[in-house]
Amino acid sequence: MLTKLIKNDNAIKLIFDHYKNFAVAAVILAVGIALLSEEGKSGFFEWMRIVSGVCVMLIGLFLIVINERHGMHKLNEAKLNPSVHITIIFIYGFSMIAIVSRLIMHNF
Repeated sequence: MLTKLIKNDNAIKLIFDHYKNFAVAAVILAVGIALLSEEGKSGFFEWMRIVSGVCVMLIGLFLIVINERHGMHKLNEAKLNPSVHITIIFIYGFSMIAIVSRLIMHNF
């Protein structure tokens, strides 16, 4: 299976594009959360920081969700052995948790 995957340029491109897209979305989410976690003086600029933080955070969440759904759609199209399918989902899930938690908890 691995040899077949390595020889398939489209599959390799799809995997790297998927992870790259997730990383970009996770960074956008982390920026939104960082904006919300800062404290500042009350007033117009504080209000703008909060509104901007919420908007950026929502965009990041939206991008993560559509990227995940697209990845799961492509994985289901592959019609893999159920044990391989479940293994890929676990590896994918844990790697995504690690990326997001690292970005959010350590503010980059």
